Amino acid sequence: MQAHANDLRLLVHESFTADKAVPALDLNRLLLTLEELADELDKVSVNYAELLPPVPAHDQTTSITSEEEVVAAEESAVPDGEVECLGSCPPDPIATSEPEEPTPPTPKTKKNKLEPKREKNYSQREDEVLCLAYLNVAKDAIKGANQSKDTYWKRIHAYFHEHKHFVSTRSAGSMMQRWGTIKREVSRFCGIKNQQDRLNESGKTDDDRLSDAMRLFQEVVEHQFNFLHCWVILLLKGLIQRPPDSVARPIGWDAAKKRRSMQQGSESFSACLEVLQQMTMSREATNQAQATNVETMLDVEAKKLAAKMENNVLQREAIEVQRNLLQYKMSRGSQDDQWSEEKIMSLDLTHYTPLQRQYWEEHQIEIMNRRRNRRG
Repeated sequence: MQAHANDLRLLVHESFTADKAVPALDLNRLLLTLEELADELDKVSVNYAELLPPVPAHDQTTSITSEEEVVAAEESAVPDGEVECLGSCPPDPIATSEPEEPTPPTPKTKKNKLEPKREKNYSQREDEVLCLAYLNVAKDAIKGANQSKDTYWKRIHAYFHEHKHFVSTRSAGSMMQRWGTIKREVSRFCGIKNQQDRLNESGKTDDDRLSDAMRLFQEVVEHQFNFLHCWVILLLKGLIQRPPDSVARPIGWDAAKKRRSMQQGSESFSACLEVLQQMTMSREATNQAQATNVETMLDVEAKKLAAKMENNVLQREAIEVQRNLLQYKMSRGSQDDQWSEEKIMSLDLTHYTPLQRQYWEEHQIEIMNRRRNRRG
């Protein structure tokens, strides 16, 4: 037994202090030796801890290639509870005669987690640009609908950083949370402001009603309204609508009667006006028809006059022809008369009887008188 123990000690010392990997054959031989040693220990009641003096600690660089095979072989060869480890493993506190001092527990160190830093509060200019970005994206008629929330706020984020004139590194999530705060506070203030506008207290201006609304907001919500600049932008851009003036104060009894009488008068007036319009339209239609008839008659008369004028022209031409013919005839007759007068004046009366001579002399005297009259 002592020889087996020495062989085992040398084998363990050579195997676990070697720089190179332990062959599988040596491991099998070691396991067989351990089995034989275990059988002898069962026969002889000797403390096996005395057979194995402490072995010098080997370096941490010792490498065993087939570690899984060793573990599997130990589980199959060594009974549970007899031998758990060899070499560098600490001795069993139950088997050794000297009790082992308990090692103090190592304190657990907490990992230093990076806590997120809180961003600084939004400035007034950031709030104004955020409101303008939301209005620009929300009023886009082409891309306003049918888009996801992430796409919607990505567009707002892009518009914000394109149109800002200051340094800001706000993310889309931060803008979404900030807009939620702005929307909640402005909605509360709009309700209070509309209530003040409906009261319509006499003697108060718009600035007075605005101051009263801010004071009432602080009393109700228990903190000051810090988004007046956002409310002004949303009001000017049309996202907030003022209450109509007709809702400001209910109408009274006298005013209702007066309005009803005015409505009745306006209805009768509108009826009379409609009748007058119809009469005017019918009169205009009649005048237009008469004008059309007059134009037709004038056209007929003009045609008749033109025909008459043509007839008169023809008649004048005929008269002129007749006149020319008559003048021609008269000129021809005058020529004949002149020829006959010249013939009468050239007669030789010496061969005529006294009566013939007297007759032709009277003709000659008459021709001379006629010529004198023409000349005179």
